Amino acid sequence: MIEKLNARIHNLAAEIILYKLSDPRLKFVTVLRAELTRDLQYCTIYVSCLGTEQQKRTTMRALQHARGYIQRQIAPNLKLRHMPRIEIKFDDGAEKSQKMSNFIDEVLKEGKTAEEKVKTAEEEEVKTSEDSEIEKE
Repeated sequence: MIEKLNARIHNLAAEIILYKLSDPRLKFVTVLRAELTRDLQYCTIYVSCLGTEQQKRTTMRALQHARGYIQRQIAPNLKLRHMPRIEIKFDDGAEKSQKMSNFIDEVLKEGKTAEEKVKTAEEEEVKTSEDSEIEKE
């Protein structure tokens, strides 16, 4: 039941943030997930956004300011006796994952370059040894 409520809150929060909030500070926001506590009293909505650190702080301030509105918009759609208190937190896991992926790509690219250099050196060595054998004959 909690998983279904998490999914429902996630979808509602994403819809509200994307389509119902007209705050210009909210740019490139992605709602990642929602997590309800077992007692259904609190719900944490995790978001991420693109931009500089300053833009991320501005976006989080805008979301905190709109938290009550988001909660009021979600409440009628849940059919619960008590609406969970919404908390919005920034999740930089996606950003860290992207950085790690880029790092791995660079290492693989450098590794491939190193392999190509070794192959080229080996081929040159073989050609040099063949040339020297031809000259001996």
